[in-house]
Amino acid sequence: MRSLVAISLLLMPVLALAEKATTVEAIPIGEVILREIAEHPGLEPYQPREHHRARPHPLAPLATPGAIPAQSMPSALATASRPRLALNFFAATNSGIYPADASGAVGTHHVVGAFNDGIRVFGRDGTLISFASLTYFWHSPGLPNGAYDPRIAYDAAHDRWVLAALNDVNNTKGTLLLAVTTTSDPSGAWVRYRIPVSDDSSITGDFTRLALASDQIVVTADLYGGALSLSGEVFVISLAAAMAGPSSPLPVTRIVDSFELVPVASLDRGDDTLRVVRLLDDTDPDVLRVMKIVNGALVTERSYRSSFAVNYLDPYEIGAQLGATAPMDTGFRGVHYALIRNGTLWAAEAVGLPASGSPARSSIRVWKIRNSAASVFTIDDPTSATSYAFPSIAVDASGGVVVAYSQFNASYHPSSGCTYIDPSGNLSLPRFLDHGLASYVIGRWGDYTIFAPLPARRRAVAH
Repeated sequence: MRSLVAISLLLMPVLALAEKATTVEAIPIGEVILREIAEHPGLEPYQPREHHRARPHPLAPLATPGAIPAQSMPSALATASRPRLALNFFAATNSGIYPADASGAVGTHHVVGAFNDGIRVFGRDGTLISFASLTYFWHSPGLPNGAYDPRIAYDAAHDRWVLAALNDVNNTKGTLLLAVTTTSDPSGAWVRYRIPVSDDSSITGDFTRLALASDQIVVTADLYGGALSLSGEVFVISLAAAMAGPSSPLPVTRIVDSFELVPVASLDRGDDTLRVVRLLDDTDPDVLRVMKIVNGALVTERSYRSSFAVNYLDPYEIGAQLGATAPMDTGFRGVHYALIRNGTLWAAEAVGLPASGSPARSSIRVWKIRNSAASVFTIDDPTSATSYAFPSIAVDASGGVVVAYSQFNASYHPSSGCTYIDPSGNLSLPRFLDHGLASYVIGRWGDYTIFAPLPARRRAVAH
């Protein structure tokens, strides 16, 4: 039996200021034309570069809002009709990618996948147009090979593509890498930049998150090393300035704050507010903070408490799979994606259940916030036979929501699935997007997946 639950919440207004921002200038590293390097095999084989996966536990407590009990609503019935699967194709088939860290975006004419081994450009019919290794795409004199944690987004307003990744030198000299296409064609020219994550060379970054909002590029990363270890950082970059190319300066605002910050993408034109979200801290995993970027600082706009209590995903290896006795990594709990569309903020979060003791399964909690009122939905199997992990979320123009995830069960190979929430708040039963083809012998599954809306379509999304 799988449980789909809707819970109401009460808001808790709080005001807190983070550190002031610093401004640095991005360093241009030249232009690259993806289709011209597509036939190169890469400068070196991909090797896992994510050294920092360990999650701090516990974090230093933040300013805690007073506990206000929330009232529960009856369980939601799985009455929503599920979206039709129109097209299905492999975005990558490299069995040597671990972790894959699957990111992607959909444009008017292209689908682009960004993985730890490279960038793949497809037509909307699934035809592969170009592939370039991540190493070769970012190669530049003075920049060491080994980019990781790529994220890609499509900006429909300007018909451009934005790519972000991280790089370091043996756990030092952490660098944010940023690239923007010069046209609507992702197989064409990209202008590339590098941005130091800190003035302290001992600090590196991990776990990128990327959002486009109010004509700004917002990237977050977790920091390790030096005095800022186990902090988080927000990078704010003008999309127009990045598109202008290296002939003009590209200032970057850096804001250091708490760990696991998630930028909020906005699909609403005229919304000039930049936001990030994060969970309160490890001492209270049921509070979500929504923060605004104001004058170079993070200001808490609202905090929301869920009455549906959850647990930490620690340990991570609790995902069963067919054909292997070793359980799969289901990642650590936290918000994976957040976005605003039609004035409603949505956030998808991985959680552990049951709420007390050691978690037996991974589940998904989805936050919906509109006009300072909030509710949550959970995607969960109370029998603990199935774990749902690595959530991503997309919202269509009608207000329908698709939550996509990886799912793990001893009766099948690691697979992908989704749940639909219709504009009235009705949930569909979970469905498979694609069945896994084999067991996975490496416990580390990844950090994230992606679900993206198709431009200029009312009810279309892509995973």
